[in-house]
Amino acid sequence: MTRALDRIRTRLAPASKAVLFRSGALTLLREVLPSRGVAILRYHAICGDEGYWYADPGICVTPQAFEKHCRYLSTHYSVLPMPEVVARIRDNRYTLGGRGARAKDSGEVTEANWFVYTKYDHFLTKKWYGYANANFENDRFKDIYLRSTLGVGTGYQFIESEKNNLSLEGGLTYVHTDFTNAPDDDYPAGRWAIKFDHLLFDTRVQFFHYDEAYVNLENAEDTFVRSQTGLRVPLTKDLNATAQYNFDWDNTPAPGAVRDDGTLLMTLGYRW
Repeated sequence: MTRALDRIRTRLAPASKAVLFRSGALTLLREVLPSRGVAILRYHAICGDEGYWYADPGICVTPQAFEKHCRYLSTHYSVLPMPEVVARIRDNRYTLGGRGARAKDSGEVTEANWFVYTKYDHFLTKKWYGYANANFENDRFKDIYLRSTLGVGTGYQFIESEKNNLSLEGGLTYVHTDFTNAPDDDYPAGRWAIKFDHLLFDTRVQFFHYDEAYVNLENAEDTFVRSQTGLRVPLTKDLNATAQYNFDWDNTPAPGAVRDDGTLLMTLGYRW
């Protein structure tokens, strides 16, 4: 009896999987009950006819088939590099970064600033996550000796793949600004942020856009925005070149400072 059931199950399993896949029921099931597990896909060999001398054709995948697999996986799943997989195993994501600029014209300093940021995300579901973040900023020409922002909130990862990424966040933040000359300022603020990147024309050239805004909850006119838009081009596996335009807007700047500030940057970056 047991053998008979096993034979029936063996024959029905492939047909059942094909029906679920072709009807779209499997896709719907993944959306309703997404898996939180991590799967590592391993290929024995990727080669054409010229490579069969060292691998049996039965375990080889052609480059064309492999490219189709990659397109399908990046469209329907979140394809992550191994370091991020390790960080996300326990539903966590960590971000740390910074930038700085210093420029002179005819021996006179015309720009001097730096910005450091860190962020921790904890995924509650496949898409929803909570976050805690901290930013620290200095800008001589905005009269900002140190602006500190500490916040918590929630975010939604609309898209996460090798080709496209899109997330939206909102939360509460404490803002403290230590001005060089103007009176210091601190207040509770609402924060929203959007982060988007996209690989262009089936290449490794990446377009990206990121902006975040802070609105004083006691005085809505006291608002400032930071944004970055640009292109990132890989030079080697870990080294990339970036051309980007940074635009900052402060509705209530310190006396003598301007409300808007735009900077065009050409940078080299290292990813690990």
